[in-house]
Amino acid sequence: MAVTGIAVSGGGTIAVSTGDLLADAALLGHAERVLDEWVVEAGRLRALDDAWMSPLVDAGAGWALVEAERLLAAAVLEVAELRTSLVEAAEQYGIAERQVRASWEAGTRLAAWTLGRALPHAAVVAALHAPTIAVVAGLAAGLGLDPTAPLHELVAAIGRHPEWISDPRFVEFVRAAVASVDEFAIGAAGGVPVVEAGAASSVAVLLTIAALTRGFGTGALVETPVRVDRVPPTGGVVAGGRAPDPRIGEPLEGPLAPTAPVGVAGLADRIPADADGARIRVERFGTEADPRWVVYIGGTVDAGFVPGDEPFDMTSNLHAVAERESASERAVREALAQSGARPGDPVVPVGYSQGGIVAARLAASGDLVVPAVVSLGGPIGQVDLPDDVRVLSLEHDDDLVPALGGPQRDEPNRVTVSRDAFDPDDGAEHAPGALPAHDLDAYRRTAALVDVDRDPRLAEFTGWMDAYVGREPPESTLWRATRE
Repeated sequence: MAVTGIAVSGGGTIAVSTGDLLADAALLGHAERVLDEWVVEAGRLRALDDAWMSPLVDAGAGWALVEAERLLAAAVLEVAELRTSLVEAAEQYGIAERQVRASWEAGTRLAAWTLGRALPHAAVVAALHAPTIAVVAGLAAGLGLDPTAPLHELVAAIGRHPEWISDPRFVEFVRAAVASVDEFAIGAAGGVPVVEAGAASSVAVLLTIAALTRGFGTGALVETPVRVDRVPPTGGVVAGGRAPDPRIGEPLEGPLAPTAPVGVAGLADRIPADADGARIRVERFGTEADPRWVVYIGGTVDAGFVPGDEPFDMTSNLHAVAERESASERAVREALAQSGARPGDPVVPVGYSQGGIVAARLAASGDLVVPAVVSLGGPIGQVDLPDDVRVLSLEHDDDLVPALGGPQRDEPNRVTVSRDAFDPDDGAEHAPGALPAHDLDAYRRTAALVDVDRDPRLAEFTGWMDAYVGREPPESTLWRATRE
């Protein structure tokens, strides 16, 4: 674990390593170069004057220089060996971690298939005991008892204790379950567990049924046209509360005019969370002739399954997970077009929650030039992204939402940052709501930690991103999307 308390995975052959391990290896590499320069300098000084070799001159200083050169050369070899050992240790740690993760995923898929195979037998047993169940239910009703009371009590208890579903162990279970839906269905159908399609195919089946039945008669989960309208800024470029900056230990103050974002925290601060309904922010960097775009995408607003006016809803969520174009994705594309983005212009999408999976879908579509993606709490684990797209995904271990995307793909271009947003050991209190670790401000705090972490993969990404946006103020616009 790095000094910031975050864990970094992916981004190459090293699947997981501590930030200190790789950072110390980089420091040793720097020390190796410095020591090597000293060896060269010592040799140069010795070659300048060979008078010390004369028997008439005190050779003590000269031999001390030779000894120093020898010791420095030995130090170079020792530092190089230690640096190599650190990197190899990280490699072996990554290999072991991947093997453990693969075994865990294989085990959960097999367990899901086994449960599916047992489902028909369970149905037969339930049918055989149906009369007994009916009699017991009738007696309970006659006594004024509610047989569903335990379920209601469980739901109420979860509402009082959101930390139960924020437990990292429960979140990991959900992640594995999402990845095993198809195995369960195949087992129930009597098939052989040879398909591993994950959540996308299962959700696609649900959406197909909804489309054929027009949302089960209610319009649920059926996509609609969408329009976007520009929203005048009311409070400067930064929306919502800002995270504390660990570099100075104080809250950041929002600028009164657009400025270039600094680091991942600067990107997270610009994700819209205003009360005016704006969920999309578009910024153009560079010149009109040579533009570079960043689009910031907010999260889910409407958790209902029947579409209303808000396109950032559950219908868009499920269409995005099923790898279909959602209303929220179409809204982002329209906002980019109305802002002046042209085909071929580079666009970096930065999204929170649903905005994260929309950002990943924009990169996966292939019709946009997307050099990088930043996701905060988005369920993007199984989105197949091109190899040339840099991906930085922030996922709290105690956040249920990213787990709904299934396990992360092991890709060299994908770097995942994780931590417990509400670790009991650090005294952090849970935010209000059913999913406190999914709170945007919690992810903004994690983004600020990314900027000060020593891991070289994070430094490489933030350096690239800072160069992409530059230092000149961007043209910034806010957009509100509405279903028609």
